[in-house]
Amino acid sequence: AAKKAAEEEAERKAAEEEAARKAAEEEAARKAAEEEAARKAAEEEAARKAAEEEAARKAAEEEAARKAAEEEAARKAAEEEAARKAAEEEAARKAAEEEAARKAAEEEAARK
Repeated sequence: AAKKAAEEEAERKAAEEEAARKAAEEEAARKAAEEEAARKAAEEEAARKAAEEEAARKAAEEEAARKAAEEEAARKAAEEEAARKAAEEEAARKAAEEEAARKAAEEEAARK
């Protein structure tokens, strides 16, 4: 009987150890799965951030290009306006010169 009791005790211990080993394995697997999920979430967050930064960089580049184009257009318009004014002034100067020459010729004719 004592032998049987000892055998049963040994069997119980072996079963307990097996159960403990299984529980430890499951815990380790759960931890590994959690770490994998956390790693994936961190990777996705990093990818999302990188995409956001890329989008922000592109938007800033487009804004800079738009501003540069606007400034170029404004510069061109100012140049054209200046050229138009210069041409107007030149025409007015020529007209005044011709008027003066005409007056001088009239006076010369009147003197004769």
